[in-house]
Formats: sequence, structure tokens, C-alpha cells
Amino acid sequence: MKNKNAILVIESSKSHALEIVKLIGTLEDITEVFYTSAFDKSINLLQTGNVAMVICGIHFTRNEVAKLLELRSLRKSFSLVVLIDYPSEIDNQDFDHIGVEYFLQRNQINERLPAIIRNSEAFRYDLCKA
Repeated sequence: MKNKNAILVIESSKSHALEIVKLIGTLEDITEVFYTSAFDKSINLLQTGNVAMVICGIHFTRNEVAKLLELRSLRKSFSLVVLIDYPSEIDNQDFDHIGVEYFLQRNQINERLPAIIRNSEAFRYDLCKA
């Protein structure tokens, strides 16, 4: 059985993605970190079945929300963290049907993302089985 402690980062900014990947690399029990700047590649990675969390840092248009819904329809068993610049971004979208577990402002990534990962149900379940 493949270890399911991998994280997928979908981020259009390469510099932001590098910061996130470096931060995740400091955490224990994360087996792999995948990075893509587009949804199309993320669908292939999700179909492998070993991604426990998706951190999505793209700017949301209706098209991106539809793609997020497509990701969720492929597999429901991953935690979804959406990075936002401002809380008002949430007010303008309907995220309830996508199953977003966490909204995280970009300026709080260093402080909050490690705790979100450690407390995620996806990781707790898998680590208990190890």
C-alpha cells in the first residue's frame, strides 16, 4: 500500500510555490510534495491516490471553481486548503459544494500551514494506520 502522506501544491506563482514547498519540507511524516501551476496536471497526480492534501493558491474565476469541483469529484479523500489574498475573496464565491476544509490568507502561511497539516484528518487517519 502506498503511503498517503503526500501534498499537492497548485500555485500559479513559482516563488510562492517554492516558499510553500520549502515550509512543507521542514515537517515530519510528509513523504512527498508535488507542485503544479495548472489544474490539468493536478488531475493526473490526484488519480494516483496517494495525495492526502491539496493546497490551492490560484486566483478564482468561475472556471477555476469548476476545476476545483472536478478535482473533488475525482477523489473525496483529500483535505483541501485554499490560499486567499483577502477574506473578501471568500464572500464572492460559493465554496460550500467543493468541500474546502481551510481558507488560509497568504500572509499567514508560515504561521498557520504547519498546524493545519498536522491537524488534518487525512494525515491523522493515515498516521494512525502506520
